[in-house]
Amino acid sequence: MKSMRLAHLGLMRWRSLSLAVVGFLSLLWFLVRVLPKPSRAAYPCQRAAAPLASGFVIWMLGLIGSAAVYRWALGSVARSRRVLGLACLVLVPLIGLSGFLVRPNAGVTAWTPSEGPNDPIGIARGIFPGRVVWVRSAKAVKWDGSTGNWYDDARGDQKAIAKMMSRSVRWLTGASTDEAAWTAIFKYNNTARGRGNAGYRKGETIAIKPNLVSCFRYDHGGATESTVDNDAHLVYALVDQLVNKAGVPAGKIWIYTAPSLLSPGLGDQVVPDYIYKKIRSNPDFRRVRFYDTVGASGRLRAAVSTHRITWGAPGADTFEPDYIADVPANATYLINFAVLKSHANNALSLCGKNHGGSFCRSFGALNSPGRNFLDLHQYMNSGSVGGDTPRNYRPFVDLMGHRDLGGKTILYLIDGLWGGNLPSGWNGVPERWNSCGISNDWPKSLFASLDPVAIDSVGLDFCYEQYSVTQSFQFGDDYLHEAALANAPPSGSFYAPNADGIQLGSLGVHEHWNNPIEKRYTRNLSPAGTGIELVSSGPR
Repeated sequence: MKSMRLAHLGLMRWRSLSLAVVGFLSLLWFLVRVLPKPSRAAYPCQRAAAPLASGFVIWMLGLIGSAAVYRWALGSVARSRRVLGLACLVLVPLIGLSGFLVRPNAGVTAWTPSEGPNDPIGIARGIFPGRVVWVRSAKAVKWDGSTGNWYDDARGDQKAIAKMMSRSVRWLTGASTDEAAWTAIFKYNNTARGRGNAGYRKGETIAIKPNLVSCFRYDHGGATESTVDNDAHLVYALVDQLVNKAGVPAGKIWIYTAPSLLSPGLGDQVVPDYIYKKIRSNPDFRRVRFYDTVGASGRLRAAVSTHRITWGAPGADTFEPDYIADVPANATYLINFAVLKSHANNALSLCGKNHGGSFCRSFGALNSPGRNFLDLHQYMNSGSVGGDTPRNYRPFVDLMGHRDLGGKTILYLIDGLWGGNLPSGWNGVPERWNSCGISNDWPKSLFASLDPVAIDSVGLDFCYEQYSVTQSFQFGDDYLHEAALANAPPSGSFYAPNADGIQLGSLGVHEHWNNPIEKRYTRNLSPAGTGIELVSSGPR
């Protein structure tokens, strides 16, 4: 046993020494490459080196600090400052220990995209193909991070957020007014669907799908009150645009959540009070309808439609079929309103994943005896059926391409007012950013696009820059590769979600920016390329 302990101690010493050597070399490499040209910090090799280098610096500071305190302590004792000296001697091992405990972070899997910067794939969509709008307002939200909750009404500046929504639709379409912008948006979608070059027509309905995955009680809910979902001020601004700019009657607007995982504990996902009451506070909006899995307190209960979705996973036809929820199935149009979140099991939770709350599995029946539904989590990045390898089947593509979901979507939005870091699960919490030109502040951002692949590609670049130190992004863009090349995906999967046997075509364009400082995609370059165009107000 003694020899085993000695061997174990020797191994621990070797591991500590090897991590220190790797940390030093990473720091040296980072300094040599990045100091002459700061934009190189965005290169994949520097992204991998940065955590190791920073860990080495902290480790060295711990050792140097312990030595300094030790010398000071001896001097204090010699000068009869016994109490202070003894206190410092107690601190010495604690500071020194921190140097060994805080070592280069080896727990986060380094990730290098399979394609380099400005190397687009797929076919861009939109009035201006591949355009993604990023609007940021310093006045949008204000919170100290501890008093009250992020979703309290006093946290948001409704006027500033309304301007963000207005800029988004105008910059997205190139229109000079909000009214003209919405006419262009409706015409683009109707033309693409073979419904004629028409704007909004009387009697048509619009379903809004926010991300409310943490809302299990009517106040807010989730594991803690800090978990992030859509901000009520942005949802209000969208409803205001639809009613007062696009000319949609309030009664034709449906806000819904109908999660597919209706197992015990998850079957009570709701539209929370902080959104419901915010919308209903305006008399002009009181006819807006709300649907969730409970259907109480003024909400209606979502149900299962007869519109089937067929999965491209191997052997999917041996499982019980899944169906689109009745709200998106019956709506004329849809707006996909996601949240800027990372995800511990899937790298990202943006527009693609948001439609996990748009199909149903016979309410409450997922874990019931004798039921046999395809487990889609197996095909996420950390899934058990090859999900943690590249070029695999990804169910988000089937959701993005279904005629009742992606086919009806007139606008893709990502709520980035607070952002959400998910280092240990799916219920992310707000985090002040120190990246992408934002310094110790909430993201305060809104993203908009008519291209579902492009907007998630931009969201990935932003999230990776902020969260990659604590969150694994391994194969985070794999579903975007599959969606951009859905007609011939790298996995070889057959994506035909509409139960008609017809394979999807490209759903949009995927690309990574040149670096997080300039944030340029190929359509931002001269000459312009065929990928993404990021239109931005810039951090202000």
